[in-house]
Amino acid sequence: MAAGHLSDRHTRLQRLFHDLEFVLEAPARLQRRRRSVPRTSIFINLLTLKRALRSERHAQTALSQEGTGRVHTAIPTQKSVDRFKDQIRASTQRKIPLRMGELIKMINPIIRGWGNDYCRSNVRKRFHQLDRWIIRRLWSHRAKRWRNACWTEYPIRRLRDEFKLVSLVWLIPSLQIVKARS
Repeated sequence: MAAGHLSDRHTRLQRLFHDLEFVLEAPARLQRRRRSVPRTSIFINLLTLKRALRSERHAQTALSQEGTGRVHTAIPTQKSVDRFKDQIRASTQRKIPLRMGELIKMINPIIRGWGNDYCRSNVRKRFHQLDRWIIRRLWSHRAKRWRNACWTEYPIRRLRDEFKLVSLVWLIPSLQIVKARS
């Protein structure tokens, strides 16, 4: 269905809903209409119409989300961020014997999945902090200790370009438009 078709139908349903409410609230008009349509059937039609309006709003929201089917614009809670960090920690434990490319291939779906859940809200600062944390976590996994200068061997540009590490900030839709223009 096209978005225009849904909005036209939504407008018609809203008008009908308003008309039915007006009929139920005006007792004088109800007396005149009672002969043709019983009050209970008007009430049932009103409830059915309310459900139809809710489903129309849901369909319009799903279409506006570009077919993703997800409507999740909440700011991530600290609990959600902690669970995300725990997933990354479990994948980047120092005892796991993986090379950098294999490790990044393993955590990219985790980053993309969590980032796509929250990319439509105001999270640029939080995503930037988590991006830096993930890179430090990768350096920590590779170097086994913090004093090692692993960042010289694996600079951020190499992680992004050569190993294709996903950036949370790049998942924000408004920044993808700017990136596409440049």
